[in-house]
Amino acid sequence: MPPSNPKTPPSNPFAARLLGSTGWLVLGRLITSACTLLILLQLARHLPLAGFGRITFYLAVMMVVTCISDLGTGQIVVQQSSRNEGSLASLLRTARQVRTAMAFLSWCIWSAWVYGSGEPDALWLSIAGLYPLSFGLELSTVPVRNAIRLKAPVLIRTGVNVLNLLLVSLLVQNSVTRTGPIFFVMAVGFSLGNVVLHLFHRNSLPPKAKQGVPLGPFLRATVPLGLGALCQQLYFWIDNIFIRQLLGEESLGLYNLPVRLFSFAILVAVLAPGAALPWLSREHADGRLAVSIARLAVPLLSLGALIAGFLASASGSLLTLFGESFPAAQSTFQYLLMALVFVHAGALLTTAIIATGHTRDLLAITVAALLANIVGNWIAIPAIGIDGAAVATSITEGAVVLFALIALGRHSVHPIKHLPLWLWPLLPALGLAGWYIADLLLRILPPLPIMGS
Repeated sequence: MPPSNPKTPPSNPFAARLLGSTGWLVLGRLITSACTLLILLQLARHLPLAGFGRITFYLAVMMVVTCISDLGTGQIVVQQSSRNEGSLASLLRTARQVRTAMAFLSWCIWSAWVYGSGEPDALWLSIAGLYPLSFGLELSTVPVRNAIRLKAPVLIRTGVNVLNLLLVSLLVQNSVTRTGPIFFVMAVGFSLGNVVLHLFHRNSLPPKAKQGVPLGPFLRATVPLGLGALCQQLYFWIDNIFIRQLLGEESLGLYNLPVRLFSFAILVAVLAPGAALPWLSREHADGRLAVSIARLAVPLLSLGALIAGFLASASGSLLTLFGESFPAAQSTFQYLLMALVFVHAGALLTTAIIATGHTRDLLAITVAALLANIVGNWIAIPAIGIDGAAVATSITEGAVVLFALIALGRHSVHPIKHLPLWLWPLLPALGLAGWYIADLLLRILPPLPIMGS
């Protein structure tokens, strides 16, 4: 790409592909979210509240285990191969070796925990914990990720989630209420998805390298990023441990439903920056990173404010869909929504840090956020119950934005300078607009039924 002025707009082909790929990601995640919501609806209706809390806890722990298995390899391979396509084969070889070793380690940790803690259905859980061993196959999507052509991977993952919905529905219809078999079936579905991703994309891979890139430098790049991602998962899910130990599995079930709904609300915040990583890496190399961050931030922050206002208004009615117990978590859901705009900003800023290659900065940010979240949960949960965990999450996400801005500023990247002044009054206006849109819809539509009542 020829050199250009830092204020030159991004090239149309990359912008068009980014928009298209983000659209596919959002569409796929919407379908996936619909499938997950239907799974949660069925589990909330058919499992005891404690059982619902237990399976959502297992899913949270598995997300942390998944992070251990990845160890930042996916993002580093994308970052380095997007700048040097000839290195892809060697990077893939080393990354697959690292993922396989970490997946086996994570399975050992998982199995030791489920047996050591006396969890029900330990055998089912241990077998399900083999799922991360399929992660090495998922790296076959790197060429299409570098090209920002994500239609096929999205369609495959969407199909997997539809399959999981069908399998869980089959178990529920046959009155299976044990969490172990249900969790096992979901893990099998996700593993199958990684196998299909590899089979579909293997022809786009370069010939296998005879040797990988040097392991030492590769790990020096991935480990800070992997530990940062692990800390990020921990500060989002570690409140599950506090709630399970201090308040019990029924309170955990009440808390994890708003958390799952919140995770659906931030899908664009998570997907768009991830899809933009190769482009942001190129923009950084050409000296345009601050301008590019600001351009992406305007629609992301606006969308976050609109969604936060809408869901805050609709929270009570939405929770009634899942059962008569869940409206008790309305205040928890609303406290979580305070974090929504922060997440839209933080996901973009932390992705930009990855694009600069300063992964140690990301590690420092996530470690600080994890410590803040632990302290927040330790103080707030005994005081105000599950609402305290939501408040701690919101404070933590705000701290991530602040820390990320400081880290980027240390490398002369100042995106706030390029944000339009009209954005700041627009955000609260959009929040109010979202609130009134939801309120209007609830007045027009018939009352939502309470499941199980």
